[in-house]
Amino acid sequence: MANLKTNEPKQRNSGLLLVAILFFVILCSPLFYFMYHLMIGNEAMFIYNPYK
Repeated sequence: MANLKTNEPKQRNSGLLLVAILFFVILCSPLFYFMYHLMIGNEAMFIYNPYK
């Protein structure tokens, strides 16, 4: 039977990329939300109505 254990140590920063990607997505989610609504036409940008 094969030995399933390895003697190699685990990488020190093995989960850092995942944490960085999740942090970036959470940090930029308001921008993504705004861009999505801008693309589908729900954002009214730069509309000036003096008779309001």
